[in-house]
Amino acid sequence: MLSRPREILFTTFGGLDGMSKKRISLAVAGLRAALIAVLGLAFVASGFAAPAVAGGYGSILGTVTLPQGGSAANAQVCLFTEPSGGWSSECTSTDASGGFQFAGLAPGSYSLSASADGYVTSYLGGSPYLKDRLVVELGGGASLHQDLQLRAGATITGKVLDSAGRPFGYDLTLSLRGPAEDPRPGSELQPGTPADGRRPYRFGPVPDGTYRVVAESTVTCTPQQVDPCQWAETTVVVAGGRAVTAPTLRLIGGTGFSGTVSFPAAVGPDQPPSRLYQLDVYTRAGVLVRSGVYEASTVRGTALRGSYQLHLKPGRYQLRFTPVDGSASYCLGCAGGMTTTTGRLRNLGTITLAGPVKALSTGGVRIVGTPTVGQTLTAVTTGWPVSARLQYQWYRNGHRIRGAQQATRVLTAGDLHRRISVRVRASLDRARSAQVVAGLSTRIRSGQLSGGTATITGSPMVGQRLVAGSTGWQPAGVRLHYYWLRDGRTIRRATGRSYQVRAADLGHQVSVRVTAEKAGYRSSMVISTALTIN
Repeated sequence: MLSRPREILFTTFGGLDGMSKKRISLAVAGLRAALIAVLGLAFVASGFAAPAVAGGYGSILGTVTLPQGGSAANAQVCLFTEPSGGWSSECTSTDASGGFQFAGLAPGSYSLSASADGYVTSYLGGSPYLKDRLVVELGGGASLHQDLQLRAGATITGKVLDSAGRPFGYDLTLSLRGPAEDPRPGSELQPGTPADGRRPYRFGPVPDGTYRVVAESTVTCTPQQVDPCQWAETTVVVAGGRAVTAPTLRLIGGTGFSGTVSFPAAVGPDQPPSRLYQLDVYTRAGVLVRSGVYEASTVRGTALRGSYQLHLKPGRYQLRFTPVDGSASYCLGCAGGMTTTTGRLRNLGTITLAGPVKALSTGGVRIVGTPTVGQTLTAVTTGWPVSARLQYQWYRNGHRIRGAQQATRVLTAGDLHRRISVRVRASLDRARSAQVVAGLSTRIRSGQLSGGTATITGSPMVGQRLVAGSTGWQPAGVRLHYYWLRDGRTIRRATGRSYQVRAADLGHQVSVRVTAEKAGYRSSMVISTALTIN
């Protein structure tokens, strides 16, 4: 099948230096048209019908400018085919005058973004936030002109200290997460990268918003530990194009628990070289704060042993040890909590992960579904005994969601930008109950409004009143905003559902743009068919 035609990009050289960009663009367009015609004939000759698009392909073009008003040459412009989930379908670079064009586009919904070194990414509509991008409808054979302007941003800077207040620069990873107002695809705006804490860190430019700077180090971890055992994080607010604070991060370490886990050896040649166990740390309120997998491989007589360290904030905790192979689990502090001592790793001694209590064979759980508002998530369980009774509980950012105790959950606006997880607890006869937890790797994204149409009723004559209508939006319950247009440009102070035709409209085309909004969903826009004013 033929793919839709794409804009051809190249760099001039040799004998093309004297040609203007306009002539080159025309030559490329002519070449593309000729190729399409030849390929169409080939399809007919071979007995296949060439793919048809109602009304033909269209294009989107425009200009990118700098915040000061100049042209933005070599800026990157990306096209989003909506609903996109925030992932662009193709990108191009602007020319010396800041111009760009996407050609060969099928009718549908699109959005744009522009970015360049030293500036904040700007989305169609002027917002620096992905969730607030404007979506436009491209009709068959139509050509839309959409301009974008880059935005200036702020720089977040600060330094990292160890627990004693000295500059820290060993095995250090820094990352910037957020902004909370608009998480992009993936949880990190700036992925974690190795850094030297003896020098100030810098992130930016970034738009206004609330961010988290996270520092992590594994320099004091035991060989059996997976998670970083020193970390710090702080919240930074960017407002008015500048960071309100230049935060200093002091690594947390030296407060928490340590201990040893032992597995009895198997009789005969069945002794495994090592065994893994999961260690989950909960607050007294049942909120999960740390989780990691540890290994017991050191032989002490006939047992396998391994040590652990947990660096935590001062407080009371429950420690739950569960072997990965599903044997009996063990809990420390479940009766009232284990208390940490500031500046000291409290040794909890040795525990043995074995006992006479029959353990329920542990199954698994995973979450399937699209992590966007309005979609349904399903907890799919496998490996549990047929007669086991399963109980479900959904969590939002580690906190129990009231009434969410089914195998499925429809995501609401309250879940937006949150991390969703589910706990499955199984029980069977007198066996000790077992539970597993699964979570989504990404935060919940905004939903997509769809299906709306815009119409105009009334006589298109000077002095008459036109009334806009919009129906078909899914899901229901949207809030509508109306913007009247003259020849595609906004008419000042014409933002009501009705519009009285003015003398200035005579001989021009009047249409209405309807923007729909709903909590938890990205705004969407449709434009009505234009009426010629007589």
